[in-house]
Amino acid sequence: MRKKIIAFLSMTVLLLGVFYSCKKSNINGDKNDLIPGSYLTLKAAGNSKLDWKVINTSTVTRTFGSFGLPVDKINLYVVK
Repeated sequence: MRKKIIAFLSMTVLLLGVFYSCKKSNINGDKNDLIPGSYLTLKAAGNSKLDWKVINTSTVTRTFGSFGLPVDKINLYVVK
């Protein structure tokens, strides 16, 4: 009996979460007032493996294209 109550309450919370998270609202204002953005598109992957043994001379190559406003710079972070 207790498992049925817990399952019912879990399903109720899940359904309420789904219904309220999918609610869309209207965007008030003019579309011309929105700020245009910059987007990157990957054109070629190239070398994607970084050799950690010779990290000072190892290179990763990626070719990107841009969409929207011009891109000022791209920061690439490497994490071990």
